[in-house]
Amino acid sequence: MSSYQAALIDVIFSTEKAQSNALKVYQNNYLENALNALSIEFPTVKHLLGEDNFRGMMSQYINTHPKSDFNWSYFGQHMNDFLLSDALSDSGVLEEMPFLVEVASIDWQFRMIEKMDDVPFQPSSFALMQSHPPENLSFEVATGFGLIEAYFPVDLFIDLPTVSGTDQYPPYLEKVKKAIESAIKLSQPRSFVVWRREYQPCIQALDERQRQTYERLAENASVQEVLESVGSDAEAISAWLQNAIQAQQICAVVNE
Repeated sequence: MSSYQAALIDVIFSTEKAQSNALKVYQNNYLENALNALSIEFPTVKHLLGEDNFRGMMSQYINTHPKSDFNWSYFGQHMNDFLLSDALSDSGVLEEMPFLVEVASIDWQFRMIEKMDDVPFQPSSFALMQSHPPENLSFEVATGFGLIEAYFPVDLFIDLPTVSGTDQYPPYLEKVKKAIESAIKLSQPRSFVVWRREYQPCIQALDERQRQTYERLAENASVQEVLESVGSDAEAISAWLQNAIQAQQICAVVNE
């Protein structure tokens, strides 16, 4: 970033320096653009906090982590550090919403997944499993495929903005509340798999057996190793494979 750009950003963020009407317009526009970018990057956080609380908290973020260039794409990259910082220690937000950091993390991860290059779905490639030894084959996983851990039901939180304002919202919110109550009692975090299907980020909660299988997938293990991790029951293996293909968690089979 040029020295001119750095000086301009410094002026925009300095109330004392923004004395002229022109600079005040710059400052207001900048803050609104920043808030809009954060609204896009953290829709679930915004929904949980509400419009006014979100604007107030994100204004603190904007001042604490000023933009270093004119690209908004990664403006929210310091959100977790901010939520855990001393800047919010006296606000009581995390005491009231202890799940907020994990929700912010999944919001951000979803935005990053949306920006990734696409892995094309190739259903015809699965025919290789009929003609090649499974130990010589591997699965190609979907865009953004990966495992995360979280104590709270982030897979349920992420859909709250979508169902808000519909008849489904009250019962769905009650479901989320019950899941939070259960999560608070857990001594260990739960595992989730994230991926992108048809340009839409997705998340799925995993039990212990599923976690082992998806770990093999993430490690690029052979088809044989992945299927063995599902279990020894042929019907269970077939059901898992069909579900994974339909969900486009795996996009292709590759002959190593």
